[in-house]
Amino acid sequence: MISMFKLHFYYLFSWKAMYFFTILMVISVVCFLIFSRFYLDYDLLDFNGQYYQEEYYFESINYLKIVIVLTNLFLVINSFVLNKYDVFLLIRRSEKQVIISKTITLLMGSAVVSLFLYLLFLITGLF
Repeated sequence: MISMFKLHFYYLFSWKAMYFFTILMVISVVCFLIFSRFYLDYDLLDFNGQYYQEEYYFESINYLKIVIVLTNLFLVINSFVLNKYDVFLLIRRSEKQVIISKTITLLMGSAVVSLFLYLLFLITGLF
């Protein structure tokens, strides 16, 4: 079963997915920087600090919701719709094992991407 997880992981996070995630992370960092209003004067940020902080959290969490849904959509499409190796797996393993291992790999991949985006949100907001 571990070999099935490795196979699904390497197929799911291929070069195409890595380009997608790299572009997504760069866009996310830029969006978080824009949401943080770093370009405003320090006096204005200090005077209305609570307002800008709440606005940053609201905008960033809404952005994270959209990006996580789109990322999960990409992962599911890449895993279940555009796969080319399930026929070879179903010859050697049962259909139940293939679907369970693929689903667990998707959940772990989605959790890692979501956690990384959340950490970017926190780190960018910290500065």
